[in-house]
Amino acid sequence: MKKFTHIIPINIQSDFGTASMAFRTVPYQAWRLVTETKSLIAADRHRVIREDGSCAWLEDLVPGDLIKTENGLEKVISCKNLNIRLHMYCIQIDNDEHLYYTDGILSHNTTCAAGFLLWKAMFTPDMTILVVANTYSQALEIMERIRYTYENVPNHIRAGVTEYNKGNITFDNGSRIISRATTPNAGRGLAISLLYIDEMSFIQPNMQKSFVSSVVMTLASGGSCIVTSTPRTDEDQFAQIWKGAIDNTDEYGNPTENGVGKNGWFAIEVPWYEHPERDEAWAKPLRETLGEARFRQENCCAEHNTKIQVIDNSTKKIIKIGDLFEELITTPYF
Repeated sequence: MKKFTHIIPINIQSDFGTASMAFRTVPYQAWRLVTETKSLIAADRHRVIREDGSCAWLEDLVPGDLIKTENGLEKVISCKNLNIRLHMYCIQIDNDEHLYYTDGILSHNTTCAAGFLLWKAMFTPDMTILVVANTYSQALEIMERIRYTYENVPNHIRAGVTEYNKGNITFDNGSRIISRATTPNAGRGLAISLLYIDEMSFIQPNMQKSFVSSVVMTLASGGSCIVTSTPRTDEDQFAQIWKGAIDNTDEYGNPTENGVGKNGWFAIEVPWYEHPERDEAWAKPLRETLGEARFRQENCCAEHNTKIQVIDNSTKKIIKIGDLFEELITTPYF
């Protein structure tokens, strides 16, 4: 069955950009999501945004989960299968994040990382690309984006496939994309050409170290790695990689070649204000809803437990060591 029955050009302005296409899908299993103030009927594989910024399918939500809405974070009250199949509509949003509201609930439909991985596999023969995330469902969600992108590229550049399912894609040029949950053995037995780790900071700390240890020799023999994550702490494996990547000057203060850090990683930081369509008017309601701590973590590339020292200017003594984002310190010494 085709995924879409037909495509309609549209021109609708949303909160995040222009919606340029509407896709009528084949029938999907319908689910009803109810939050504290919202209600949505959508497909089982409709994607919404969790508190930590990761995507979740409707069928994976449970009561008590926090998801993002136009009013801020709301608790899931119920999410139930209606046991009927309905045609759905998906829209194409022309912005970098591909976010849009469905009945007031923030939703998502694709990412640029998925497009890069697909391009790499289709145009580079004999590549093995491993996609991992903090949960297997999250890794499958990334694969869903890759399949969505594959199904919408022009026919004249679309590579043929010999295997095509929700967890693996094998192309006729010998390249393949594999998804797995992050476990100590996830990369063993694979000659990995490119490893993609999504939301690394939200993987359990002991699992992060074990997993990196299991694939480091493969990567050392010529493989590459891409890590994307919202920062969570300043002590986990992602934080250590980041600190080494931004240490990109030599002992004389000169920049290293190509800006690569001393640990061999190249750092790219993208805070919210780099987006050309975002200004303080966009940020203000999010700050009020999420609080300064969560806003900085989700949008400013700031670790959640960054520390500060408050010093009495007259005595030069430390008054208090506190958590900058979780504790509001009111003092005349700032």
